[in-house]
Amino acid sequence: MNTPSALIDEVLLSSGLGSFLRSDSRRRLRHSYSGGMEFKQWIRNTVGAHRVRRVKAIRTQVACKFDFGPWRRPGLDGIDVRLAEAFGWIRGGTFIELGGNDGLQFSNTLLLERELGWTGVLVEGIPELAAEALRNRPNATVVCAAADGASKFGIVAMNDEDLISTISSSRGRICVATTTLSTVIDSVLAGQAPDLLIIDVEGFEFDVLDGLDLSRHKPRWILVETAKADDVSTVLSGYSLVLKMSYHDYLYRLNE
Repeated sequence: MNTPSALIDEVLLSSGLGSFLRSDSRRRLRHSYSGGMEFKQWIRNTVGAHRVRRVKAIRTQVACKFDFGPWRRPGLDGIDVRLAEAFGWIRGGTFIELGGNDGLQFSNTLLLERELGWTGVLVEGIPELAAEALRNRPNATVVCAAADGASKFGIVAMNDEDLISTISSSRGRICVATTTLSTVIDSVLAGQAPDLLIIDVEGFEFDVLDGLDLSRHKPRWILVETAKADDVSTVLSGYSLVLKMSYHDYLYRLNE
């Protein structure tokens, strides 16, 4: 059976990093695998953020294939597992995840899709990350756009900081089209609201919620990353706050 070190070596070699890093560097990477942010930033600067994401993607895929290690369930703070528990490990649901990234890093829907047969949509504004999500999650639909509250088509600048992609108030190198949540639901899910809506948009949750027509589309569950839970509760007037999943992640359930 492969050891963790052997699996890491396999990931490095299969991703092309094995030839890029010398053997002593690979050894330091293995021994410092759970090291601090300074080491992780050194790796990104040395080999490139896209290569680091590829290594992590392969790591997660290997873990899923062999049902090995925590990476097969990549949700931050175990949120993906807690969501499945909150839903009673129900099978065959649907989801929309805003802030889809590459489809694997800290994904809260991979577990639902892989282990429980859920289907759904990943929304990611950065084209490079959306392309990686398309490759990493072949069973999901990927929408490359920034969710907004405006009903008209628009263009916004975005900052790409690997795990944190945000809309920029100034001109940027990456400019992407905007859409609304209700447009995504109408166009991709044939107007049927998903069972689970995840909003992880780094402070723009109210703009996103402005684009959700709750008179027509009512997801059963909504997970929101926010620093203003009371204000979100006011906006989601037909929902009840049922769980605080982390220090800034809150799960709301539709009042039925």
